[in-house]
Amino acid sequence: MPSKTQRTEIDSQALLMEMTVTVGEKELRKILRNRKEIVDKAQQGQLEPLALEVGAMLTLVKDYVKGDYRKVPFGTVAAIGGALLYLLSPNDLIPDFIPGVGYLDDAGVVMACLRLVRMELDRHLDWRRKQTGKAKRKAA
Repeated sequence: MPSKTQRTEIDSQALLMEMTVTVGEKELRKILRNRKEIVDKAQQGQLEPLALEVGAMLTLVKDYVKGDYRKVPFGTVAAIGGALLYLLSPNDLIPDFIPGVGYLDDAGVVMACLRLVRMELDRHLDWRRKQTGKAKRKAA
């Protein structure tokens, strides 16, 4: 029988996969239109330690949608999009307004995504660094 931590990881992965299958160009543009809301949420509760990573995820989506960076499998972009859409979703597993635990599910989905896409995020950051000479992870 899986431990509570393993069950939480499995739930987070399932939520991520559920969101990922809905991602297309339209959803990626929605993410960019709602960037401020995602940034604000990423700086709260259990998401705060992940704000830099969420910022890197948003930047990759922006560069992908603009056509500036296409050296990434769409599955990676879809996983990132799924995680970011989950942050926007009002239908959380744990409602955000619950003090102390409201952002746990959001953080779990972002962490599940990061486990899948970390290498591609790092490649994108390296690419941006070469393009600008100074790309860094910055808070969302």
